[in-house]
Amino acid sequence: MNEILFRQLDRLESVDRTDAEAMRAEIARSKAVQQVAGKVIENGRLVLDVAKAGVAAGEAVKLPKGLLGE
Repeated sequence: MNEILFRQLDRLESVDRTDAEAMRAEIARSKAVQQVAGKVIENGRLVLDVAKAGVAAGEAVKLPKGLLGE
């Protein structure tokens, strides 16, 4: 996720600031990336909270690969 966000930041910084239309388009793209990233992070937190609750209840918990960064 970090790589995607940093690539988008690089794209935003590389836009010709004199090209208003290109700047608007890249800002819109950045907002969309931010919204999707927020949902991915929110989902990861939910999965982690469920896993923590399982561990607290004495259950064996296997975390999804995506949550472990694999």
